[in-house]
Amino acid sequence: MNHILFVTDTYYPDSSATTTLGRRTAEALARLGYSVDVYPAEISGNHFSYPLEYNGVRIISPEAGAEMNYTPVNPSETHKIEERHLSELKKVLDATDYDYVFSVALAFEIHFLVHQVLTPVGEPVEPQPSTLKWFPMSYDPYAFNPHITEKQRQEYIRQEVETLRDATKIFFLTEFSDDYIGSPIEDKIVYFNLPCIRPINPDKTKRVIEFDDSYINCVFLGDFYFGNENTDFIFRLFEKLSTLNSQLSTLKIRFYTIGSVCDYRETVDLWQEKLGDGYICHERISQEEAHNAMLDCDVLVSMGHDSANMCPSKAIDFASSGKPILHIQKIENCCAKKYLERYPDKCFIYQNEELTEERVKEVEQFIYNAKGKGIIPFDAVRKLYSDFTMEALIEKIQKELT
Repeated sequence: MNHILFVTDTYYPDSSATTTLGRRTAEALARLGYSVDVYPAEISGNHFSYPLEYNGVRIISPEAGAEMNYTPVNPSETHKIEERHLSELKKVLDATDYDYVFSVALAFEIHFLVHQVLTPVGEPVEPQPSTLKWFPMSYDPYAFNPHITEKQRQEYIRQEVETLRDATKIFFLTEFSDDYIGSPIEDKIVYFNLPCIRPINPDKTKRVIEFDDSYINCVFLGDFYFGNENTDFIFRLFEKLSTLNSQLSTLKIRFYTIGSVCDYRETVDLWQEKLGDGYICHERISQEEAHNAMLDCDVLVSMGHDSANMCPSKAIDFASSGKPILHIQKIENCCAKKYLERYPDKCFIYQNEELTEERVKEVEQFIYNAKGKGIIPFDAVRKLYSDFTMEALIEKIQKELT
């Protein structure tokens, strides 16, 4: 039996996008009969209380007694890995005879960590059939911060390429491809789409959020952080919606944000005061509870990033639900908008648009039409997004596990 180690920043019960996607990948391989371990290295400083095993995957937990905490992670500019992280990962690798190591990156630090442990003197390692094989996997592009200069971005990519030259194969999202044309690692890259299309089943035992059926409930699930800075626009849109003298329905529209507000606490407090009972801010919830919220609400609200090569996983997650999706794009070449174009029940609005009464009424019509509407059957969604399934990604991975 082939033995695989996934090195991640955190793991379940953390519900961040990269962690969730890495978890689903590990679980899919475990279901196929691979022996899969996960080591959450926690180099970002976050800590969670992990189970010993979850869905067929063994979790090698660091600092089991440490206090749990969560803070948003920003990409590091130095990539300096602490000695304790290096020594702990080395212990994990020395304790078990692994065949493959997958480093699942949040930005890039996890790849640096694994590379420094596997090649401590910086010497390139040519993988042989009998040696440990390293597969870096990135769900976020390394140079995805739109606030850095082009010179900084190119330097980031140079460091990345230098490190990943030692990998066996590299799994990158298709959005990254333009950065690696002609690169020394180009022939090592396997591109894939976000594997977010999967059945979403309700958990009847968990109902932290009960929606009021006397409202049309619109929900944004996710954290407000530096890649999602169109927060003022979305609140102004819902303020306009709340002030329309609508002839469409006697129901009011209520907007929910569910997740950490990070550096936007003052903004959220301001809009809570302005919108009153038309806006509810709820803190982070578990993945199971998030699934219930997706299925129980009337409209899912997606917000695009300000980087063309970064697709919010929530946009594809939302498509799995079959629910109406209101997508707010931040830039003209919005990656999420490109993928949602194929979704039948969506409404797009660009944050640079003027919120005229006519435009707001179009959004209002979409929202009111959603109340009581049946969802798109999952089989239809899966057919539309067959390239965004875990099966499509695992097929590519298995070709390399030989």
